[in-house]
Amino acid sequence: MFYKKLFLISLAVTTVAAFVLPQIGDGYGIPLNWIIYKGDGEVTNILQIFQYKIFKHTQIKLGLLVLNTLMLFTVLSIIFKLYTKMDKAR
Repeated sequence: MFYKKLFLISLAVTTVAAFVLPQIGDGYGIPLNWIIYKGDGEVTNILQIFQYKIFKHTQIKLGLLVLNTLMLFTVLSIIFKLYTKMDKAR
C-alpha cells in the first residue's frame, strides 16, 4: 500500500514539474520531455498548449511520462529504504 501511494506521489510530482519548471528545448518535463510542441509560433506559457490552435501541434508521450514517474519512484524508494535502514541502526 505504501508503494502505491509513493507511485501516485511520483506521478503527481512528475506532472506538476512539467507545468511549473521552464521549457527545455521544444518540450516540457524533467528529465525527459513528455510534452513536445512542434508548431511554428512560440509558447511562452505551458497553459497555452491547451488552446486548440496550438494543441494540434503538441505531442504528449505517455511512455515518457511513465518512464519519468518510474525514475522518480525508484529514487524515492531508495531514499526511503536508506532512511529506514539508518533509523533501525540507531
